[in-house]
Amino acid sequence: KISVVEDWWNAGGLVAACWHWNVPVTENSSEYKCMISETDFDITKALQEGTRENEIIKADLEELAGYLLLLKQKNIPVIWRPLHEAAGKWFWWGKDAASYKRLWKLVYETFKQKGLNNLIWVWTSETNDRDWYPGARRQRQMCIRDSVDIIGRDVYHKTSAAGLATDFDALKKAFPDKLIALSECGDVATIDKQLAAGAQWAWFMTWYDYEVTKDTTAPVFNSGQHEHADKAWWNNAFGQPG
Repeated sequence: KISVVEDWWNAGGLVAACWHWNVPVTENSSEYKCMISETDFDITKALQEGTRENEIIKADLEELAGYLLLLKQKNIPVIWRPLHEAAGKWFWWGKDAASYKRLWKLVYETFKQKGLNNLIWVWTSETNDRDWYPGARRQRQMCIRDSVDIIGRDVYHKTSAAGLATDFDALKKAFPDKLIALSECGDVATIDKQLAAGAQWAWFMTWYDYEVTKDTTAPVFNSGQHEHADKAWWNNAFGQPG
């Protein structure tokens, strides 16, 4: 079940996982979605004991924990990014800040009880959304475990390096004791320009273009085209000093 991930880790790669938490579109539906516009799944009901929604999320957490425990058994750490982009309010978990923080705590405490100490928790900010932050308000104190380790930023269609640097600076100011990462991006300024502007991300991850990447034998795969990061963008990224 984890052979691909294990091979990547053994080859020197870092393992990162983002969870698009799909839920039934309607009660008794066999179709699952995560966009708030596509499902009537209610986060407030999901946090109430005894509800259908609560049973669903608890079952999902139990199943997912089993997979993550397989990685723990292999001593593989995971850069773990759940419940992302909440303040954008396009996912069902982003209905309101108070419920979101309760859900984050539930996920964190459930996995903690399962012994999943191999997870590095990444919270994704939309900037100017401190009310949604589920971690400790004060800087981390000795012997107190925060539920957020790293701050991520997801950015699309921002070709201004200065704009990206502004995002980085705002998050670094708001969270001075955290690493700041470009946790998801597409159609953004090249890495050399971002670095020159001062956006010193801990790492970056571009989104994939499924139609281009699904078949490695297709001519389009080697064409250099890509919706989010084309061949020239990647050549620039890998050409930067380590």
